[in-house]
Formats: sequence, structure tokens, C-alpha cells
Amino acid sequence: MSSPRGSLSTRSGGRVGEGAPRETSRVRSPSVSNVQPQKHRRSVPLRDQTPSHSHSHSHSHSLSRSRSHAFALSLLLPLFVGCAQTPSSSIARLERGGYDAALLLAEVAARARSAGATGLEPVGATVVGESEQLGSFVSVPAERCLLAIARGTGNIADLDLFVFDDAGDSLGSDESQQKSAAVLVCPPHPSRVYVAARVTGGTGLAALAVMTLSPERALAVAAATDARGLAGTDSGKLDAWPGLERTIRERRARIGSSFQELRRVVLPLEPHARTAMSLQLDAGRCLDVLAVPSEELDSLVLTVEDETGRIVARHRTPAREATVLVCAHHDVHLTVSLRPRGGVGRAAVIAAVTPRGAALELAPDAWLDGLAPLVPLAAARQRHRGRMEAATSPVAAELAVEGIAELGVPYAAEVELAPGCTRIDVVGGAPLGSFGVSLWSASDRLLGEARGGEVATLFACNAVATRPRLEVNALDGRGPFAIELRRESSPSPALIAHPLAAARLLARIDAEHGPMPPSLAAVDALALAEGERHTRAFALPKGACRQWLVAADGPAALGLAAYSVVGSEPAAPPRAENAVNSGAERRPAEATALGLARGPRTVALTLCAADAPITGRIVLTNSASATQLLWHERSSP
Repeated sequence: MSSPRGSLSTRSGGRVGEGAPRETSRVRSPSVSNVQPQKHRRSVPLRDQTPSHSHSHSHSHSLSRSRSHAFALSLLLPLFVGCAQTPSSSIARLERGGYDAALLLAEVAARARSAGATGLEPVGATVVGESEQLGSFVSVPAERCLLAIARGTGNIADLDLFVFDDAGDSLGSDESQQKSAAVLVCPPHPSRVYVAARVTGGTGLAALAVMTLSPERALAVAAATDARGLAGTDSGKLDAWPGLERTIRERRARIGSSFQELRRVVLPLEPHARTAMSLQLDAGRCLDVLAVPSEELDSLVLTVEDETGRIVARHRTPAREATVLVCAHHDVHLTVSLRPRGGVGRAAVIAAVTPRGAALELAPDAWLDGLAPLVPLAAARQRHRGRMEAATSPVAAELAVEGIAELGVPYAAEVELAPGCTRIDVVGGAPLGSFGVSLWSASDRLLGEARGGEVATLFACNAVATRPRLEVNALDGRGPFAIELRRESSPSPALIAHPLAAARLLARIDAEHGPMPPSLAAVDALALAEGERHTRAFALPKGACRQWLVAADGPAALGLAAYSVVGSEPAAPPRAENAVNSGAERRPAEATALGLARGPRTVALTLCAADAPITGRIVLTNSASATQLLWHERSSP
């Protein structure tokens, strides 16, 4: 059985039998003088003794065998004696056992214990080189937080720490450029996680261990151990780029929605060759790419190409950082290309994607590129018809208008809408590029808007029959389009009362969950002024998922946050002054952030109770002017 590298220690000296002093002593044969008095006797060697004639033949044969055995013993015995006298310091010996991870992590474990963590469980310790890792599966109690700690010694310059679930999704990471790392994961979390420490710079000894703590001690333990992973903390991967994390947060807040990072890399750049990386973008999602150049570079050229090599998005603003935001209506493989305008240097590139259908949560002033149609109009309509027929309750389509959209000249057409809610699909065909559509009332009030590559979808809800104006704007080049209508005659009354919020809410649900009839029963209307918040309690059973969606009827800056509550209880009626404390009060509830989403017009947040039930609250905030809102909750797969 081979031992882990570094667990075998050797002592000085050569191999067994080499380098040992040769033995010169010999074993003498016993003489007669050893058994008889020496007086009047002469010592005679055994080989010189001859048997008397009076001995029998059998006795002579026995004596011959004794002589043979004595001779063989005289040859072998010096070898045995020589081996026994070989110095032990010249032999390499295998030491059983390995490095003590608890001893190597004693200092950080002591700080964690002082803040409230318990139960140090070593995962292991061994010698690892660059790009090698040490890891194991760990079972975590549902009501406890997990603290993973790792430390590198010797020449290890950078040690990263990761926590994954069984599906391989990241639950937390510490990718700061240090030789020690700590990650904190609090409920809700899976019952089993995989913890891995990976060396990204140098070679040496690495140790990994885990501890647990109660959720109310999470902030104290995180401060004591510099642990990452709690809501609002970053991974530290690009700490060497001052201000980068702040730049990322500011861009996320400016463009809205929520993002899951796909890639964080540092790419070398030179002006005469482009540097590229490939990404897969799923249907209904948007990709945001942020490239921040090093000090040696002034500006960057950033483009995104599809499978055919056609540029579908490019950096357009004059800012030093290069950015693109592109959305896809079908699965597509993209190539992100980057080169400097002059000089040689590096760039930090951060690629992230929105949840499915989150394009409507993006800020109106964010430059958004939609992937343009790749097939003729007839084929595009056929493909869209197939998607609609796959819906649970397909509605027959009515072709309203066919036309040609010109670049820079809006195509306007009146569409007749019956009472109720109507789904409006604008389908584009090659060579039309990305395009935008907007729906206006007779009094020039905006009723809905959308952007698309192959399909852009709007919803319109009205109490009486009306003829609004639909405008199609080509953004990249001229091409054909078709307008299809699908009607729903019995929508929720809240949708009719707030048509713009209804259009945004239905479009958001449709973009994530696919074609569906625009009839939602559980829709609540509420008003929220600037600086106010709206809170609702929730309880998720084990294995259940729930989604909250909010749409505004006017300008807004919405935020939706979910918190789990530990130690909560129903509010008691206020007590009179000087009342005696009966001791029935419990400690105040401790809240742990579970998720956050932002958006200027719509916002959505999904939460799942994977291995344990969750009790908490949802908080909706509005940092813009007062507006009317529609609130919808739905079970999510």
C-alpha cells in the first residue's frame, strides 16, 4: 500500500547490507580442552581426530554427519552475526501515520472556538503541488452552519477553498491570494457537501478541517476567521485588483436583476492578437461580461460572436472598462473576444448570467443586445408555433400584421385587442437583426415594451376593446417580421386594473416558465411609496420551492430579499408599564439572508428548502417614487 507523499520519512544511511563494517571475527570449533582437564592433554582440532577401530559403522556415519553440520555452521554463523551487528541508523524505515491536520490548524481553530464554533473534524493533511487538491464529502446537520478552514505551509503561496453540493454547484468559496482560507455555509444547505482545498501557487503541506456553529454565531465566527461565503461577501478571487469587487457590485446594481458568475479569469493581452474564451448561454438567459484592464492598458475592444462567427454584441461606451450584455431566446454557444487598443497587459474578465427570463428586470438604460434571427421568417414562425403548442394550454394564434422593419425608422401598426388579456408575439426573420417593440395607447401611454432577437413578447390587458399602436424598431438591420395574437378572455381582475404592471408580470413569468395562458388567480395589488417596505412571512416544507414575483405599474427601483428566521415567535401584545416580567419572553429572532434580487420594473426571487423546512420572511423595498405593484407567488419546480 503506497503512502501519501510526505508521510514517508527516511533516516541517513545506505541500503540494507551496504556501508556496514565487515565482520572479521570467526566462530571457533570447540576443542577437547573445553570438556576435559588440560593436564596431560593436547588440544587437537576436530578435523585431526580419527575414530578408533572399535567403533561401529553406524557410529562412524554419525560422526561424519556431525562434521558436515559443524562445517556448514562455521560458514553461515558469521553472516548471521554480521547482520545482527549492522547499525540501525543506516536503514530507511517506513513511519506509519501522517501529518496532524488539527495541529496545523490549531491557531485558526482556537479563534473559531472563541467565537462560538465547535467540533473540529480534520479532513486531512498532505503535501500537495500546484493545481492539486485535498477534499472530502462532509455531512452537515440541517440546523447548523458549516465552517471549513484550510491552511498551507512551506512554499504554498495561494490556497483556495471551495464548498459544493452534490450537483457540483458552488455554495461558497474563498479564492483570495493567501495561504489560508475559510468558508462559512449556513442553513438552508444540503445535508451533504463536498469540501475541497486547492493549491493555485507553490508546493507544500496543506491541511483541511471542518467545524460547526449555530446560525446566530455566524457573524462572530466569520469576523474571527476572515471566513467568506455569507451574503454580501465576495470570494476574494481578484483581491490583487484594487477596487474590482466594488466595480462589479456597482455594475450589478446599475443594470439590475441578479447574476450567477460563470467565469472569473485574468487574461494576458497584446494588441496584435485577440484573446478568446467560450461560453454556453441557455435560452431565456442574459450574459453580462465585464472586462477591467490593468494599469498598462487604456482601453479594450470586446466582442461576442455566435457559432457562425458573426458578431452579435460589442462594447459601445467610451468607459475604460469594457462591458457587453446579451440575451438569448435559444441555446447558443458564444465566443468572447478581447484585445487592447494599444500596449501589452492583462485584463480581469468576469462573466455572469441572469436567471431564466430575467431580461425584464434589467435597467431600461442598460444597453442590451439580443441574438438576431438566423432563419427565414417562415421557419422562425414554425419554430415559435412548436414552442407554443408544447405549452400546457395552447391558444390558437391569429396573424395580425406582416411587414419589413427598417433601420432607424419605426414600423407602426394598429392591432385590435378584445376585452381581457392578449399575448402579442413579434417574430423576426433573417436578415433582421435584434429589434425592439413597444405598445402605446391612443393617449400615448406606454402599455408594454420588449426586446428580442427571434421573438419579442408583449402582454396587454384591458377592460374594453381597444386599438393600441404597436411599433417595431430594427436595431441592427432591416428585415421581415410578423405579429401574432393569442387572446385570453378571463384574466384576474388585478391584471385589468393595472395594465402596465400586468404586462410586465406576465412577460416575466412567460420568459422563465415558457408559454402559458395569461390568467393568474393569486395576484395581489399593493402600493409602495419611496423608502417604504412590504414584508410577508413564509414557511417552506422540506423539498418545496417557491417563487415571488413583483411588477411595477410605473418607474421604480425594486428590491426583494428573503431571510430565514431562527427563534421567532408570534408578536405578543404590548405590556403595561412596570409590568412584571414573567420570563415568558424569548430571545429576539435571528435572521440570515437567503437571497436578494433587484430590478427597475420587475423583480423575482426563488427559494427552495432542499433538506429541511424553512421559516422566514420576504421583504420588498422601493427606493424610487411611489408606484402601484402587482405581487404574485407560485410554486416553482
